[in-house]
Amino acid sequence: MNSLRIAIVHDSLHSLGGAERVVLAISEIFPEAPIYTPLYNTALDPYFGKKKIITSYLQKWNFIPTKFLFPFLPGAVESFDFSNFDIVISSSNSYAKNILTKAPTTHISYIHAPMRYAWDAAHTYLASQNLPWPITSWVAHLLHNIRLWDQLGADRVDVFVANSEHTKKRIQKYYRRDSQIIYPPVSVSHINAQGHNDGYFLVISRLSKYKRIELAIEAANTLKLQLVVLGAGEELEVLRHLAGPTFRQGALSGRPAILRLGSYSFATGVGWHAHGSFVAANGFRRAPDRDRGRRNRRG
Repeated sequence: MNSLRIAIVHDSLHSLGGAERVVLAISEIFPEAPIYTPLYNTALDPYFGKKKIITSYLQKWNFIPTKFLFPFLPGAVESFDFSNFDIVISSSNSYAKNILTKAPTTHISYIHAPMRYAWDAAHTYLASQNLPWPITSWVAHLLHNIRLWDQLGADRVDVFVANSEHTKKRIQKYYRRDSQIIYPPVSVSHINAQGHNDGYFLVISRLSKYKRIELAIEAANTLKLQLVVLGAGEELEVLRHLAGPTFRQGALSGRPAILRLGSYSFATGVGWHAHGSFVAANGFRRAPDRDRGRRNRRG
């Protein structure tokens, strides 16, 4: 394996979510492999700063929200040249699997999900954008062309790997291809199960519209239940407003600030406590016994 020339490709390195952690895990297995991505956010330097990152010509427009660049992303992905590699591993929930490789190159694609807004969520995606009719019609036509391009890209993949049984079924439905399942890496060594119930529900997720986190918040508000939401994403402000007026933001710094909530300590990231306070959180661990009972306080 050491003699093989390997490259890694990912849709976009804009924030650190589950898909990006998979990229990190693949990179740990193949540390010499460069990581190709159309767009890279330097805020991820603490994680990817020592990696060889190769971006596309769209990088100079990185300040523009990605959804406005999506008509140009197919061309950006296909612009990458993998002629000098024996194996390319793509990590994809949208564009990355549609790269171009030569016949001798083996392309292994790890699929987090087929392109949701082009396939099973196409109608809900369009409706959620609240676009005027002429633009909605244009976007619908664009998504039609994206589906055709996505199907052609899927035909070029040599080996599909799914992250779950559900994703495996979706690959079969939309791409008519079989896939192997490799569950994504999860760090559990720092999590210990508690023996009692602290009385709140917990959501840990990327704060994207398709995740429908607002349903959990609305249910908690209606039933007067305590809900803790941990994550980051473009829906942060919308969900924060929905969660209520109580808001405190924890420090986001290079050195993680530890915050305590119930019987757990949470490390730097973003989250809030419905019917409580906004807290910074990204990962969590069990707090020492002496910390229990000091709820909703900063460490």
